Amino acid sequence: MFQDTTTLKRQPCKHDVCAAQHSIREDEDNTLYSSVDECYFPELTRSRQRGRKPRWTFCDLSSDSGEECSDHRERIPTLRPGQFDGSTSWREFLNRFEDCAKANHWSERTMTVQMRFCLVGAAGAVIHKNPRSSRWDYARIVEEVEAAYGPSSEHAAAIGIELRQRVRRAGEPLHVLRDDIYEKVSIAYADRSEKEQDSISVEVFTNAMGDADIVQRLLEERPRTLARAYEIAHRYETTRRTATSVTQLMQSAVRPMERKTRAAAVRECPDQSGSDEESSVPSNHEWRKKNSKAEFKNRLQKFNKRNKVNWEEIVCHNCQGIGHRLNLERMTPALPRPTEIQPASTVLRVKGSGQEMCIHLLLYDMEVCALLDSGARRSVLPRLCYETIKADVRPPLKLSTVQALQGISPLNVDVLGEVDVPVQVGTQTVSVHFIVADVVEGTEDILGHPFLEQARARLDFGSQKIVLFGEQIPYFNPKNKTRVHVVRIARTAVLEAGREYIVPGNAHFREKVQGNMLLSPTKGFMEKHQVMVARIIIGAQPSHRVPVRLYNPGTVAVKVRKGVIAGILQPADVVQASTAELPPVDSCPTVVPSHLQPLYAESTRDLREAEQHELAELLCAYGDVFSTGPTDLGRTNLVQHDIQTRPGPPVKQQPRRMAFEKQQSADEQIQQNLDAGLASPSNSCWASPIVMVRKKDQTYRICVDYRALNERTIKDAYPLPRIQDTLDTLSTAKWFSTLDLASGYWQVELTPQARQAAAFCSRKGLFAWNVMPFGLCNAPATFQRLMDRVLAGIQWEICLVYLDDIIVLGKDVKEMLQRLAQVFERLRQANLKLKPAKCCLFRRQVVYLGHIVSEHGIATDPEKVQKIREWPEPMSVNEVRQFVGLASYYRRFVKDFATVAKPLHNLLRKHARFHWMPESQQAFDKLKELLTTAPILGYPMDSGDLILDTDVSNFGIGAVLS
Repeated sequence: MFQDTTTLKRQPCKHDVCAAQHSIREDEDNTLYSSVDECYFPELTRSRQRGRKPRWTFCDLSSDSGEECSDHRERIPTLRPGQFDGSTSWREFLNRFEDCAKANHWSERTMTVQMRFCLVGAAGAVIHKNPRSSRWDYARIVEEVEAAYGPSSEHAAAIGIELRQRVRRAGEPLHVLRDDIYEKVSIAYADRSEKEQDSISVEVFTNAMGDADIVQRLLEERPRTLARAYEIAHRYETTRRTATSVTQLMQSAVRPMERKTRAAAVRECPDQSGSDEESSVPSNHEWRKKNSKAEFKNRLQKFNKRNKVNWEEIVCHNCQGIGHRLNLERMTPALPRPTEIQPASTVLRVKGSGQEMCIHLLLYDMEVCALLDSGARRSVLPRLCYETIKADVRPPLKLSTVQALQGISPLNVDVLGEVDVPVQVGTQTVSVHFIVADVVEGTEDILGHPFLEQARARLDFGSQKIVLFGEQIPYFNPKNKTRVHVVRIARTAVLEAGREYIVPGNAHFREKVQGNMLLSPTKGFMEKHQVMVARIIIGAQPSHRVPVRLYNPGTVAVKVRKGVIAGILQPADVVQASTAELPPVDSCPTVVPSHLQPLYAESTRDLREAEQHELAELLCAYGDVFSTGPTDLGRTNLVQHDIQTRPGPPVKQQPRRMAFEKQQSADEQIQQNLDAGLASPSNSCWASPIVMVRKKDQTYRICVDYRALNERTIKDAYPLPRIQDTLDTLSTAKWFSTLDLASGYWQVELTPQARQAAAFCSRKGLFAWNVMPFGLCNAPATFQRLMDRVLAGIQWEICLVYLDDIIVLGKDVKEMLQRLAQVFERLRQANLKLKPAKCCLFRRQVVYLGHIVSEHGIATDPEKVQKIREWPEPMSVNEVRQFVGLASYYRRFVKDFATVAKPLHNLLRKHARFHWMPESQQAFDKLKELLTTAPILGYPMDSGDLILDTDVSNFGIGAVLS
């Protein structure tokens, strides 16, 4: 920081005094000055006001040392940096403050004190409201204010949003708009370079202008700085205002002269009609032509050039108006200055008339057809052609002063923007300025007069070629090519969900049509309106009215408004059907989405060719129900998870220490969740720490330790289905399909209260889940409630669900297809998505809830049985408990399970000491053997009489069902 080496003296004759004793002196009222006049010399100003000598700071500018002062000292007053309240640029104030500190030779302690007094208003509250701020040094104060008002702060972001929405107000002077933009750009983009700030300022200044003529002039001039843009706009506005004032002024002076001249002519020549001689007085037509406005304007311009009159610099000394003097003001009342900016016309006529010529050109390696039209004022690029350009090379759209185009169709065409595109014409590649418009009818670009002038075009009718850029390019008549015609909806229609309608449409024919026409939907109509348009063949219509078939595939009603472009018509040749038998033709296979192709390949192993095609159609119809990746998750609001806690203070825990490898993985996963919208920063009073759990692939999964929160949570009583009842319902099925949701818990929203309670902390800060996380005690109940509501009416009949595991049952392939479509539709309505990698379709046997399910019965899962077979000999009570718990999951497959496992249960008694006895080893080995050779259990019969025989002994209870 700056060293305090300044020698301060009240009088030149005294010895040096420590600079810190005088550099921080304030006036008697301890007021710091922030006005422009007092910013740099406040001491001089106040001394003059009070009639006393100013206090001077004597600085030795020739040396930085603290030696004694000499008689040759430059005397300058103490500089004041002013005040900062948050409404101006923090960076500018900081630079000014540090310049003052350097000039005044303030020490770091002095800079700290000065900075505290300079921060006022909202900016001062940043440090004054913090009780610990009294111990902050200068660097800490700058850091805190930088965070609140720097380029990366919320304040700067809000200024940036306000800047982008800035519009010139009615009657607002240009310099006020310029200064406001300059100040806000310096605040919102203080971290940008000067060149970038200039570019942003020019763009905002152009967008804020409400005058289309000025905007067009700015776009043509392309100024690089805000000062240059202001100069262009101010000159154009002043010139236009001056020209208007002078023209109206002179017209008011000419009218009485015109009347006097005509009256004098009549008095001198009362009767000219009967004379045979040629009249010396001009006729009324000739006189009007000679004294017309255009002729007078030309003479006025010649007069101005000859006398070098600069009307822009003429100022009236009486009324301070521009463009006239006092003598002219006396002749006619002064014209008021305009108080409102009137925008120019934003409808531009593009298409000319005459014979049409088209050429082929390359647009980003795409061959397109372009129409040459010398009558068009601008070149036009259709929206569909612009969107066809690859996104990585597609130039961004710029603001256009033209809002609509005339001449392309019977109605005005909306303009999306302007763009410069490299175009290859012949062997030459040039940049062409296009207007991108929402042109639907016709596929050709329009190259207007500016392009033809740029290319120095010359036409050669003999060879049917046109010379562009010195090269002969062949052209052709577009009337010899197929033309398309746009069809618009004739009246507004409301389409109910799942129904098809025929609505009238109006066809805008560009030429006389004959024969059959094919109606095809426009690109993007389905995505924009959520309505499908059918392709139909219609005959030549005597009128412009054509039928349009619309289908609403969604779940809610859709309104299609009048005038919406539904499709295009183009000539079509219809092949008449023959009565002779035609050879079979292979139907075009349905293309399954790429993310579903592995699932389709695994699911068609046991299906015939026709059934495979039906499955492909089903997957294509419901492709949006399946997730395309880890970040493609659904989000439902049918059920929201809430957390009800018992009264008491919030649970607040600190982040736990973890290894560097885990910490790095945790930071990455938290950032991924923030980017995906699963979590967000929080200011909750609850906090639970994160833990990293290793997965099977040796990577880590982020989890939250909610044990303290779960103890305070009131438990949800919603029941989960019994696994035994679920498995017993599968008796009548022969085909099985299992479905698994993609991160099912993360597809359920949290209530605002639950978001606060489920907040988690790490070294990166405090965050809140936007979706239901894992580890909450009531999460299974909430998810089961959701699935029961989604599948209400079809659960236990065509499908079963246990949490996020769904199994669909079917007696044959046809029934399975119908039931899958019903389940997919329910999931689509709930906005839930499946994970294709965990789904199995059309299987004879599947793994469900840890069991092998088939039409023959239920068997144990070989993978879990393998774990039991490889289980090592238990060395503690916990290991015994784990083994017995896993074996008990399959106890229904082991006869006399309680008797066989009794020695192991004895080890689990309360206060029992662990002693691994021979009978314990025998029971351990026996259970392994019985589980690895477990039989397949058949399903219970739902018909006939059942007999239950029971028995009891000192060791167990037995029963036989027959």
